[in-house]
Amino acid sequence: MGKAKKKTITTKDAEAGQVAPVIDIEGIGKEYAKDLKAVGIETTEDLRKASLVEIAEATGISPKLLFKWQCMADLFRVRRAAEEYTNLLFEMGIETVKELSKQKAKELHAKVKKFAAEAEKKPGWHGDVKKVPTLKDVETWIESAKEIVKKS
Repeated sequence: MGKAKKKTITTKDAEAGQVAPVIDIEGIGKEYAKDLKAVGIETTEDLRKASLVEIAEATGISPKLLFKWQCMADLFRVRRAAEEYTNLLFEMGIETVKELSKQKAKELHAKVKKFAAEAEKKPGWHGDVKKVPTLKDVETWIESAKEIVKKS
């Protein structure tokens, strides 16, 4: 038997490969991941699709924290934004894929650069950006978000 071909992610398949364990979301450590797993939430998609109220009631996790994580799980679907930039986008006020899809690339890129520079000055901020995304990265995010919204 031949080797299985590895699937390539394309813009037309914006959500492929963008599902990950919930622990990959910034702020979800081992204990929170364990609490979420106990109620059937193991992946970013599980978290995104679940009822915030039901999770909060079943786990005792703050609804405010769960809302942030659900927003990040939604943004996790965006190509090349997953994991590293979802917290940055959330902190900038972009909470959903739909909101991201409405952005203009050059304006968002300028905002990202400014926000990342300001964040470096804040000691202990957990959303540290190790590499400021390029304009091309931001364009990819927006195109991916548009594809996801279109499929919805």
